Amino acid sequence: MKKKLALLMAAIMTVAMVPMTAFASTKMKAVDEISTGVGEDYPFTSRVELSVDDDEEIVDDVDTYKVNGIDYSGFEVTLTLTNGKFAVDVDDKDHDGDDEEYIMDDYENVDKGILDVTVENDTEATVVLRSYIYNQVPNGSTPITSNACVLPIEAYATGTGDVIATFTSNVTNFKTVKDVIATAYEGDVEIESEGVVTFVEDASTTIKNIKDITITGLINTAMINVDDHNKATITLKLSGNYKFVTEPGDHGTWACTVKDDGTIGHIDANQFVKLLNDNTNVVYGETYVEDDKIVVTLENVDSSKVTMLRIRDLAITPTKSCDPGDVAKLKVSGKYFDTTATLEIAKMVEEAVTYTVEDDDLPVIWAGKDYSNYDTEGNAWV
Repeated sequence: MKKKLALLMAAIMTVAMVPMTAFASTKMKAVDEISTGVGEDYPFTSRVELSVDDDEEIVDDVDTYKVNGIDYSGFEVTLTLTNGKFAVDVDDKDHDGDDEEYIMDDYENVDKGILDVTVENDTEATVVLRSYIYNQVPNGSTPITSNACVLPIEAYATGTGDVIATFTSNVTNFKTVKDVIATAYEGDVEIESEGVVTFVEDASTTIKNIKDITITGLINTAMINVDDHNKATITLKLSGNYKFVTEPGDHGTWACTVKDDGTIGHIDANQFVKLLNDNTNVVYGETYVEDDKIVVTLENVDSSKVTMLRIRDLAITPTKSCDPGDVAKLKVSGKYFDTTATLEIAKMVEEAVTYTVEDDDLPVIWAGKDYSNYDTEGNAWV
């Protein structure tokens, strides 16, 4: 028993004597949330940050690298992509005019802690990190302003799903790290409706607002034309024995809405087409309104994030030929995306069933028995 205890104590002492550097780690963070398509037609830029996880466990296994004639201390790491390839500059041919150059090749930014990038092949690159910035506190001196090495990864997805960047190195105190730098989708947008409004034949209410419709871009530029002021154009085509409620204006026709107080009033494009993410610089262009068609154009849509639109508060009404069973369908499409959706947004029914309570003094019924006919002992009243 004493021998086993001695062996246990020896093991504990051995672990305690292992230097803390053996447990050092590296911090990695993907700064940008990138949604993209699949293939080289959808290149993206995703920034990642790399830094030491503990100021006391700095990387001191460094070499000297010359950038613009100045010597800097740094060390090499290997960047590997999973489900992605490094993007190429199609306009930058090599001297033979045969091969395309990788955008990231020879990238450097001393102030951001990147001394050099050499792209070895489609999925692997050698990156030289500036130890002064990676370590955050250079050898115990005054902390520096930049607290991480920032590398913009220029790549594209080779399939749907997550694109992952992995960093490895042979230097002391650098731990293998990885993170998702983008997510790739096969389609371009998703179009969803929150439901159907119901009209009742011969009812007094003949005008109602449609339920909300949401259009979500699956990739950053899905809805827009980046070559034309980041313009987005959305078309709503109504079919069935229904029509949009409109009213004439000085510069065309207005769409209308049913207000909270039940009155009908005209509504502008920036009221019935709402951007759900931060697009503070967006400009609403010309809006085209007819009884069965509305076209909305937006400019300066932010291309650095996915676009989310909500269409709401548009009033529709059945036409005189609308009969019970008739449904209204709305075809939602865009000039710059391929996806279309035809949504059922309204229907006409023959009658509505309603229930009203005319007597506030209601009997209490428990387990199927009406206790208003029994006394407290459970005996029936005579």
